[in-house]
Amino acid sequence: MTYLENVLDVIDKISDLTFQRAVWWNSEYYDPILDYSEAVNTLESFSFYDDVKNRQFSFSKEEYEEVDFFIEALLAYDSFRPLDSGMAVDGDWLKVVESAKKVKVLVQRIAEPTSVYSTTFFGYWKEHRAGIEDVPSIKDYVNETINNSYVKEKLVRYLMSGGIEVVSSELLTHAFTGERFSMSYCILTDGVWSWPQDLALYVLDYHVVIPQEWYEYIVSMDFTIPEEVKQQNPGVDWDGLLHKESASSIVMTGWREGMEKVSMIRLQRSLLELTMTEAKENIDKLLDGKEITLSVSDITIAKVFVAAANELGVDCLLK
Repeated sequence: MTYLENVLDVIDKISDLTFQRAVWWNSEYYDPILDYSEAVNTLESFSFYDDVKNRQFSFSKEEYEEVDFFIEALLAYDSFRPLDSGMAVDGDWLKVVESAKKVKVLVQRIAEPTSVYSTTFFGYWKEHRAGIEDVPSIKDYVNETINNSYVKEKLVRYLMSGGIEVVSSELLTHAFTGERFSMSYCILTDGVWSWPQDLALYVLDYHVVIPQEWYEYIVSMDFTIPEEVKQQNPGVDWDGLLHKESASSIVMTGWREGMEKVSMIRLQRSLLELTMTEAKENIDKLLDGKEITLSVSDITIAKVFVAAANELGVDCLLK
């Protein structure tokens, strides 16, 4: 089990302790291993408390307040509880259990790296969507005074290091000059907000500003995007991504049960621009237990391919 899966398991047990304590006198259901002292010690051993204190997760301010309450309530209740009194439950413990249920939902959201975050998108400009009247112009977000108040270097680094949420076949177009970038359109995320990958450029060079509440959130996270957000598997626009000159390679091995052959062929053709024959030959080699190495156009596409292939069931890594 992963670290967060273990945390979820403990929170599940905490949520169930109300029932177990209520029937402890006349039932085999009570298991002393699930006592809250054990739960407290287990959560501490997983460094969950420290990670919450250091704001290592993609929670909003309100969500962190809920998790903080849960931890403080759990620690406080554990410190003054009557020793195995056999009492059913009391109001204080019920509050802990109710909070545990809320925290469980939050942890579930970040425990699964393939989950799709419910985020607020910023950066949908009229300059990118000609003819759509209700889309704002990027020029409406130019404010030199506010922009200069930012901790610019840290903010730009933050905007450049988001987790990949979606990769598209569409080429990036410079919102101010109209020129084409030599890279595909990509949406990044910090787990709470999402934005186009060229936003960092406009913040740095064109005094573009972001929503104040988002900037305050970024500051509260100490300009650091949680690792579990960076590691999530991105969505892919299957129309095909342009092949670029920079090259890296991917090593693919193994074949796990449940793998869809058609999906793997489509993945190779869409991201690596292989012919149907080449893609099928690679599949046959994998089915025969052979290792294959594939050339990849750029590091972003490589990461997308590895994530998608692993999700489909093929062991795959960057070389």
